[in-house]
Amino acid sequence: MEKLLNIAEAKSHSLTISENIRGKRVLIFGLGKIGQALAKRLSEEGAVIAAIIRSRGVFNEAGQKIAEHSRWKNFIPEADVAFIAVPTVGEGDEALEYTEAILEYNKPVITAEKASLASNPELIKKNEGLLRYTATVGGGTRMLKKISEYPKGEILEIKAVVNGTLNYISDRIQHGVSQKEAILEAVEKGYAETDTDDFKVILEDESRDVIRKAVIIANHSGMFTRAITESDVKFIKPTDNLAAMRCIVRITSEGVQAGFIERGMSDWLPSGVNNVLYVNGAEKARGPGAGANATVSTMISDYQDFLGGIQ
Repeated sequence: MEKLLNIAEAKSHSLTISENIRGKRVLIFGLGKIGQALAKRLSEEGAVIAAIIRSRGVFNEAGQKIAEHSRWKNFIPEADVAFIAVPTVGEGDEALEYTEAILEYNKPVITAEKASLASNPELIKKNEGLLRYTATVGGGTRMLKKISEYPKGEILEIKAVVNGTLNYISDRIQHGVSQKEAILEAVEKGYAETDTDDFKVILEDESRDVIRKAVIIANHSGMFTRAITESDVKFIKPTDNLAAMRCIVRITSEGVQAGFIERGMSDWLPSGVNNVLYVNGAEKARGPGAGANATVSTMISDYQDFLGGIQ
């Protein structure tokens, strides 16, 4: 009976949230894999896509250009919320410009872009509540929300797999697939941030991704008295054997480590593209960590939390 009641409550909550989203005017920044999946999902939820901002202009939902890119700020006043789905490039300057401008209008920002937050940790502190960024780490696991459940000072150690692409490649190699085949699979499935099958490029991009996520987790955890930056992260590069070691993040009061520092056969490691979070030795989240749909689901959940007044 209790399970039936829980299911009924969950369905009721879902219906309420859908009603809250329906009719909301949204701005979408970026129309890559995540942006496209986001536009589709929001449309299905009944939201009104007021504009899609891309580098070559401002477009409506039908793909028609409605303004030059230089006029994108004109669309902020009438919007209820903005979703940032631009690709991470450099220090995230493009996403930072969008985010700061929207926040000046006191509008909520739901972002999946990592570099702007890793490079500007003060942005989160200044805009707590309006800036929602759970989708920057952990794909569909919402691991940052799990970390938020701990009172300040109670977290002693965080151990996590935060890059589904690298975990997928290592896992597949460990199961007998060649490195080349594993990389091609990751690209074909849309797990890699780039479309290249050049492993050096993938490794460089995904390793930087891990460092940025480590910074975001560390600053979100409340474990440190000062803001952690990318230069604080000690990153360990892989050996030639990607199956021997897995890429993880480990955070303690002594500092932040990331990279290929965990033995590939360790029991706690997830399979395939999955991510996992352990806090103080206990598993708190596990699930898909790469792919547009997982990220979009978390972005939608972030907006649902905002609408429901949930921090």
